[in-house]
Amino acid sequence: LAVSLADRLAQMQTFTSETLHATIAHFASQAWQQQRFFRMLNRMLFLAGPADQRWQVMQRFYGLPENLIARFYAGKLTLSDRLRILSGKPPVPVLAALQAIMTPHRQQAMQ
Repeated sequence: LAVSLADRLAQMQTFTSETLHATIAHFASQAWQQQRFFRMLNRMLFLAGPADQRWQVMQRFYGLPENLIARFYAGKLTLSDRLRILSGKPPVPVLAALQAIMTPHRQQAMQ
């Protein structure tokens, strides 16, 4: 993200505090939207299951195809990739995962 933002800033024609602010704000907004699925997975990992069993989530994930894992780390998952990550025997209880997704951010920080 830092390199992408630097590239975007380097392409700016006008470099004032106003254009810099607008460009960074737009970039951050786009990044936030694009990372929604990853934030959901994070919430499921850290809020849905017992801490001593998180290794099972990671073990299952790293058993997926290498090209899917590469797209995951590149942040370029397809819809079928997302479904594949969420499908199968869930390592965390489904109800707990849904509750983790729905937990407001402020409550998460307090736990």
